Amino acid sequence: MCRTLDKAGVPTDQKWRTLILYMRSLREYTTLTDSQKSAIQNLVLEALRKKEFTDAEFQRIIQRKQDILGEPCNDRLKMALAETMALVEEFSALVTTRKDDVLELGQRTVEALESGADPLELVGKIKASFKAVVDAMEGDVCHLREMSYTDALTGIGNRRAFDECMEEVVRLWQEQTVPSCLVMFDIDHFKDFNDTYGHRIGDHALTVVGRILMTYGEKIAPLLAGPCRAFRYGGEEFAMIFQNASQEQVLMHADALRSAVKKHPLIIRDPAGGVVDSSRHITVSAGVASLQPYWKSPLVAHLIDAADGALYRAKQAGRDRVVVYTPPPEDPSGTPLS
Repeated sequence: MCRTLDKAGVPTDQKWRTLILYMRSLREYTTLTDSQKSAIQNLVLEALRKKEFTDAEFQRIIQRKQDILGEPCNDRLKMALAETMALVEEFSALVTTRKDDVLELGQRTVEALESGADPLELVGKIKASFKAVVDAMEGDVCHLREMSYTDALTGIGNRRAFDECMEEVVRLWQEQTVPSCLVMFDIDHFKDFNDTYGHRIGDHALTVVGRILMTYGEKIAPLLAGPCRAFRYGGEEFAMIFQNASQEQVLMHADALRSAVKKHPLIIRDPAGGVVDSSRHITVSAGVASLQPYWKSPLVAHLIDAADGALYRAKQAGRDRVVVYTPPPEDPSGTPLS
């Protein structure tokens, strides 16, 4: 490796060699997405091509590396901000509407009092008016709560809804031994897709995948005698939680979903609605995991890591496939060996 760096003209300065070797090693990190790994490796190649080994360039590369590593967090922050803005706008509209309702209620109350109607009839009308406004406001609260648990782009459950559902899954498993599984899906080569078609079409692809997962979950939930919910976990990654289902059943359903996404034609349209391409297809990779009896708290984190690890192996094996988490040997403390 040192000879390779010598040929590339990398100075013997320890900081440059350490940085480049470290960035090359990041391609083996299972916690990074494919797009992150690709961006880091492109950054390495760019540095070797430019051969500009100055302090300023060193700091630029360090900053860019940090930006790349922080992209998933930034994406989740953007999602959260988008959902928050949608809630704020909805709340503002509801406040304006209910303000008008309350003013109208006050006017109707004054008119009723001035009408000289029978007192009992009068009280009944006022109570009915107040009840109508209260019922409408309670409906508003339910609507806002639903929005706070919905991904603004795809219309399926968001990360907040996913976290709460996972806690419930673990509780039921501990208290009633209800079998449950987690499937993590990731759109293959999504960065390349975005780079080719732009973010508008990328958002459309995310919406299509979300709709396929949600529709399938609603269809099979009665057959499983338990909920089957889809969530947008973050970026191009989705999750499905199957409750009251064995790992064998979930593996079958996960592969059926993978096939459904692959067969679904993604119609690409221009801003005016004209069809640009109707032959494009996307694929997903998936990792399946179920709760293991030897795991210790936090069980939610263990389950997510297990499904993520299986997803990573699916992508390493060539993508467009489903891989099931295989429990490794455990040490005497009951903790899985890595």
